[in-house]
Amino acid sequence: MKQIAALTMVSLILGLGISTLDQWTAPEIAQSQEEVRREAIQRVLPSDAETITVLPPASPADQPIYRSSLAGKETGFVYGIATKEGYNGTIRAWLAISPEGIIRGIRTFTHQETPGIGHIVEAGEPFVSQFEGLSILGNEIELREDGGGIDAVTGATITSRAMVDALIKARPMVNALLEREKGPNA
Repeated sequence: MKQIAALTMVSLILGLGISTLDQWTAPEIAQSQEEVRREAIQRVLPSDAETITVLPPASPADQPIYRSSLAGKETGFVYGIATKEGYNGTIRAWLAISPEGIIRGIRTFTHQETPGIGHIVEAGEPFVSQFEGLSILGNEIELREDGGGIDAVTGATITSRAMVDALIKARPMVNALLEREKGPNA
């Protein structure tokens, strides 16, 4: 009986210690995670001199959206896009757009695509670079069949389609964001 009481007491003390440690370190962990997020967002912007600020969400369920600016002038917005349609699962990326809906940059931050093939979604790759300068709101973002659009990468067609899918799925949110930012007097 003494052993059960001793083990119970040790468990309670350890549980209290872990709980206290968690509460003590949680703010630092959250701050560190936000710094990592901001550094990743900064890399999607064309200029290192641009700054980002978090916009207030339209609703509590909304993901964070960041406003980018350079020398006090708004340059656009950055937010996360994702698709579950990748060859090996979800592809997540940061998307930078201008106030007019023009894609300024895309930077993938997580994917599990096949090494050597699926790397096409990474920064600096010609496939991802095709999107820069296109309007996310127009129909320029489609895989090329005959004529305009985006060239798919042979051997990585599913990954190519997944990135196009992520951008197409982002259109309604981008449109709502741009309309919201214009305001009622626009």
